[in-house]
Amino acid sequence: MKQVEYRPWFSDKQGFITIKAIAEQSDGLQDKAFFICGPMPMMDALTKQLTTAGVPADHIFTEDFSYI
Repeated sequence: MKQVEYRPWFSDKQGFITIKAIAEQSDGLQDKAFFICGPMPMMDALTKQLTTAGVPADHIFTEDFSYI
């Protein structure tokens, strides 16, 4: 059975999120899927960090979060 964990991150209290922080809180990056929602620059930065760390692109999902 697959488990989903929701972990909000508040940059005003915790600083900008990084894959180091994600890996520390989730026991590594391997064999996981990542669902990222937030401002486009943040999603782009995390996606780049995750792919550089070897996470397959088909394990990374983003949802645009923007104010109109």
